[in-house]
Amino acid sequence: MKVKVKTKELLDAIRQLTSIVSVKKMATIPILKTVKLCVVASKLRLTTVDEDVSLRAEKSIDAESSEDGEIGVDARLLQKIASKLPDKEISLSTNPGLKLTAGAKSFDIYSIMNTIDFPSAEKSAAVNKFSVKREDFIRALKYTTQTVSLDDTRRVLHGIFVENDKRETTITSTNGKCLVTTNLKSTSPSQFAFVLPLKTATLALKMFKKGSEHISFKVLKNNRIVMVSDDCQIISKTIDGTYPTYRQVIPDSYKYEVSVPLKDFRQNIDMILNLAGQCSYFQLEADDNNLYMSINTNSFVSSSVKFGSSIPVEYQGDIVSTNLNPYFIMQAIKNLKVEELKLHFTSGLSPVGISADNGFTFVIMPMRGR
Repeated sequence: MKVKVKTKELLDAIRQLTSIVSVKKMATIPILKTVKLCVVASKLRLTTVDEDVSLRAEKSIDAESSEDGEIGVDARLLQKIASKLPDKEISLSTNPGLKLTAGAKSFDIYSIMNTIDFPSAEKSAAVNKFSVKREDFIRALKYTTQTVSLDDTRRVLHGIFVENDKRETTITSTNGKCLVTTNLKSTSPSQFAFVLPLKTATLALKMFKKGSEHISFKVLKNNRIVMVSDDCQIISKTIDGTYPTYRQVIPDSYKYEVSVPLKDFRQNIDMILNLAGQCSYFQLEADDNNLYMSINTNSFVSSSVKFGSSIPVEYQGDIVSTNLNPYFIMQAIKNLKVEELKLHFTSGLSPVGISADNGFTFVIMPMRGR
């Protein structure tokens, strides 16, 4: 193998791919710390795997090759070396290990892996295919990865629920206390669903952050999903189990609706979190063209502080007061890029909804005050 690549492109690729390399299992299963380098057709293809969720990530970068071939090396070691090289061009060659040369600097890696032991790519037949706009999918993942449950008693909630029907893909996550869902346009009229592991979704956020207009999906026979955009590919096992009927959690209607500027609402939530942390609640009250947000930290921290802020809104309904977890709300809205939010509520003990014109929907259950 003899190839030249741009140092920055190699470093960017290896940084994305090493995010799934297992640190805990490196000592016992060496292949899991390996990045496979394969040179073919003027491309350098890098591949890493994570056996915990049967996850495989591939990325190809442009290369000037004089000899095809492949080799396996320690992924984090390669990242460490590449990060210290000049941001120009790097040469990689094998004989017998891997030699990296950039300008006057050179490194020889002798502890290489036999690529025969590297897990092969998934070759099952596709039962469904669809594509969505890349920017829409990335935005949906930013919303939903923040509210995934980490409760080991309900492993089906450890991921993002992807549901397709009538050329619309719905992306949903819930931790049992709040729920986020958003809709995307899809190319497939078929009806199917799968649960994407959180680790896979997090990797997709990194690898598909930039690229072509669309991401293509293949739903395979054996509970696998393939995602492709440009020279990036992710193959992942989906989570077994039946996802909860989350639509039953979303009220069919609310009694009241209030429009509030996102900037003002987010600033107040941020202030509340700075005062009391993520394990508290704040009071939200709507009354006579006013949305009042307040918290008394006496119950949560050693220093007693009372904070209150009023946001002018158009509201003429009954007084509604409810207690909500500010951490869950901030996780849901921090990536929103809209001018206004719509708050929906019926009573102080009913679920509270937050929505935006871009298809974002958030539902949170109220908390009991102490």
